[in-house]
Amino acid sequence: MGMTKLEAKFRIVTPLFMGGAKPEIPELRVPGIKGALRFWWRAMAYRGLSGDLKTIRELEGQIFGSTKHGQSRAIMEISQEKLEPNGDQFFRGRPGLMYLGYGPIEKGELGREYLKPPIDATLRIYIRTNCNNGNNALGDSEVVNQISSALKAMGLFGGLGSRSRRGFRSFNLSDLKRDGNSIFEQPSSVEDLKKRVREILEGSDRHKELPEYTAFGSETAVYIYHIEYADPIESLNEIGKMMLQYRVGTGGHPSKFNSDTDLAKKALTMQVDRHPQRIFFGLPHNYHFPKRGQTGQTLEVRPISYNRNVSHDRRASPLFIHIHELKNRKYAVVATLMPAIFLPEGDKILMKRQKKGKSGPESLGSEVQFDVEEGKSLKVIRDFLDSKWETVIPA
Repeated sequence: MGMTKLEAKFRIVTPLFMGGAKPEIPELRVPGIKGALRFWWRAMAYRGLSGDLKTIRELEGQIFGSTKHGQSRAIMEISQEKLEPNGDQFFRGRPGLMYLGYGPIEKGELGREYLKPPIDATLRIYIRTNCNNGNNALGDSEVVNQISSALKAMGLFGGLGSRSRRGFRSFNLSDLKRDGNSIFEQPSSVEDLKKRVREILEGSDRHKELPEYTAFGSETAVYIYHIEYADPIESLNEIGKMMLQYRVGTGGHPSKFNSDTDLAKKALTMQVDRHPQRIFFGLPHNYHFPKRGQTGQTLEVRPISYNRNVSHDRRASPLFIHIHELKNRKYAVVATLMPAIFLPEGDKILMKRQKKGKSGPESLGSEVQFDVEEGKSLKVIRDFLDSKWETVIPA
């Protein structure tokens, strides 16, 4: 048995909320990185394998390990300087950060500590070669190529864990070496960044059907914001303010979705027959009305299923925001829209007033049909991106 070594120097450029052995203590750990890498491997594999889910599962098990295939062929280790948890209220006076960071940041307060960027580290991946995993086993070179491609995709579009789809924990590859030979370097400019994006997503057939999970497909679109920033935190705040203005409305900029709010108010007291347009940014999608009644009211909007053994109440956003550092020390913002089947066939949208306390009558709820065509087009998100962003993919 032999080994091929990948060495990835990377930098996290936005605040890192990532739990370790103790979830409340932030820590950069191999399991979290490996989980993110598997996500981006699956995203790349879907188009390369024409949506063949059986083969994708088989190859994922071969590369990353499974009960069927045993140990992963990729052994990972990370080296970094010791980092101390930070509790600074970095988002104060920055409404865009508070909006994008909902969860770790709630009601204007930081719910848990984080690791302060920039965070520099090196990931080493030792890939076992000359393995005999059966007749359908991937060749050694192909395993290395696929892991390399997943790392590049994560470095161009993604981050690590919770809130990474909203720009937190943005993962940037500074340098990637294969057995000591460089195969990827930090983009020098926005034009260079565009080139890297096109290289990784063009040149191979993209599966024509809408993917069954979040993956690169024929409807994938990649955008870069038209302004470069000197500070990654400020860039994230500005994008957050743009999304807040578009989705909710701000002073002097009324929301484009007043009809959604009117619908939500109506659903608090009576049955409705449609769902808000904004659900395509991700579910659950709740509405809070603090002035209604003595304690205010909240309308919960989430998926509901009766056709599967395991029900679910969430649907992650198909939109990924990524902050990318360039060699000129400027920061670009990359937005990647990855349409997939938004909800399984038969799922509906539940709109229900949340009950306060344990007593009282059952809350009124509406189960409405999901707009499948809008779920395919994601026009509500594309309209946001088409306004001030430059399209990179499709070229």
